[in-house]
Amino acid sequence: MDNETTSLIVVLATTLAVAFFWIKSSKEKTVTTVLTKDRRSVEKYSGPAPIATIHKAMDCAVYAPNHWKTQSWRFRLLGPSGKAKLAKLQEKFQPGGAFGNPDFLVVSIKAGDHPKSPKDFSEWNTLALEDHAACSCAIQNFMISCASQGIATKWMTGKMGVSGPDMLKECCQLPEEDASKEHYMGTILVGKPDVPMSTMKAPERKSGTTEPIFQETP
Repeated sequence: MDNETTSLIVVLATTLAVAFFWIKSSKEKTVTTVLTKDRRSVEKYSGPAPIATIHKAMDCAVYAPNHWKTQSWRFRLLGPSGKAKLAKLQEKFQPGGAFGNPDFLVVSIKAGDHPKSPKDFSEWNTLALEDHAACSCAIQNFMISCASQGIATKWMTGKMGVSGPDMLKECCQLPEEDASKEHYMGTILVGKPDVPMSTMKAPERKSGTTEPIFQETP
C-alpha cells in the first residue's frame, strides 16, 4: 500500500468519525432544543394542525412508558360537531375567539380493558395511578412530537371551563355508561402557532435543578 492510498484511508476514516460525532451531537442538541426552547403552552393559533402531523405525534404518544401495557389512554380529536358543541358550552372556543382556530384533542383513561386495569376510578389504587402516569407520559410525548414539527399545543383542564363528563358526553358524544368508565385527563389544544414557539419566553423554573429538586443520595 503506497503513501497516497494510506493518506486517503486516513482522511476517509477521520471524515467518518467526525461525521458520526457531529450527527450524534446534533441529535442531542435537537432533543434538548425541542424540550427547552420549542415546546411551549401556546395561547393563540392561526389554524388547525395538518392531520398527518397529529398522526405522527400519536405514533410517538403510544410509545410512552406503560406499566402492564394496559394502553388505557384514549385520544379523541373533535370533528365539526364536537367543536360546535364545545363552542356552545364555552364562548371562548368559538372559531376566531380567544384562542384562534386550533384543533381539540380530548384525552381520557379507560377503565377495565385489561385484567390489570381498575374497573372504575372511584378509588385511586396503585394500578389506577400507574395508568394516570402512563397517560401523562403519552400526552407529553405527543406535545414534544408536535413541537418538533413546528406545531403548537396547550394541555388544558380546569381552565377549559367545561367539566370532564361534559367533554366526554357532549363533545365526544360518548354514552353515559361509557363516559362513566373513563377519567378525563384534559383537552390538548393543537394547531399552527400565531408566532414561532422558539420566540416565546419560557416561564422561569425558579428551583432549577438544584436541591431540593435534584439530589444525589449517599
